[in-house]
Amino acid sequence: MLVGALGRGGAEIFALELAQRLDRSRFDVAICVTRPAFVPDIREAVDKTDLPVVYLDRKSSRDVRPWGRLVRHLRAQQADILHAHTFSVNVWASVFGRVARTPVIIATEHTWSYEGQPLRVFLDRHLVARNAAFVAVSERDRARMIEIERVPPEVTRVIPTGYRGDGAVTGAPPLRSLIAAEHAGPIVGVVATLRPQKALDVLVRAFQRVRQQFPAAHLVVIGDGPERRSLGALVAALGLERHVTFLGDRPDAVGLMAEFDVFALSSDFEGTPLALIEAMWASKPVVVTSVGGMPEMIVDGESGLLVAPGSPDALAEAITRLLGDAALRGRLGAAAGERAQSLYSFERSVEAWENLYCELYARARPRR
Repeated sequence: MLVGALGRGGAEIFALELAQRLDRSRFDVAICVTRPAFVPDIREAVDKTDLPVVYLDRKSSRDVRPWGRLVRHLRAQQADILHAHTFSVNVWASVFGRVARTPVIIATEHTWSYEGQPLRVFLDRHLVARNAAFVAVSERDRARMIEIERVPPEVTRVIPTGYRGDGAVTGAPPLRSLIAAEHAGPIVGVVATLRPQKALDVLVRAFQRVRQQFPAAHLVVIGDGPERRSLGALVAALGLERHVTFLGDRPDAVGLMAEFDVFALSSDFEGTPLALIEAMWASKPVVVTSVGGMPEMIVDGESGLLVAPGSPDALAEAITRLLGDAALRGRLGAAAGERAQSLYSFERSVEAWENLYCELYARARPRR
């Protein structure tokens, strides 16, 4: 299992959980991490697993020499399958997996916009798509691979992200104890890596509008990333310092999410975000943008609310609608929970991946 840096990105979290859940009577599994781990408790958790772990500790995108360690490991173990996650890792796996003569190379794309970035489109089409399988996490993403990148349909697959359902951290402090004491109103929350894709500036601007109807409301942002400083500056410019709390990365994020009155995600593009699955599993009423795989996850008006991306007004209208209607929140939250358990169980995802491994290995075995 080949992953990038061990942050709190949903792709890496899912990949590590998948590696640990595979049937050991059928699969010998090892984890390879390409970049230095930047969240210590996650690296500690990985080190405590009973799986072999190889750290390449690449320092930059131009640092190629550590890949030799991967090639030597694949050859020494006579690895049958190399399973990579996210674009840059997919590209390098496509190159060095072939150097190591690994029979089956699988690339998984968890999310991207499929717009612009002609070099990325070229690499996906002419390099990554030559692997045994190119897996998307939603039907919409698979369609965009085929239509925009012209990836051959026969190499593409869809396996949705799975969630184990027992991720709440026991002993998490009360969420309200982490924000200003005077805020006893409803809590709008999000769990996300703070990067441009998430368009959290749209959520902050929407929240300013929400407060016109719910002045006691509070916005909680769990996660960290490159947009942290600019988002803080926006909050200050809008005079929202006392009404928005940035909690940073939290290992107990799922437990804290239980106290959200509304979960909101303002992304410009997505696959099937793990944080949304977690919110659905917790039966939270959700408002998300209608991008990527999220319209497959949420049935608008039945298990959540969908809004157009890039519109603070539309996002604010949906949030205020939920905050003003407790019955609607309860109904949508309950439906979201049922849908999550039906579509995104980890057992279902693990079974799909194990079946794919066996299918591709059987196909490659005559060449082995």
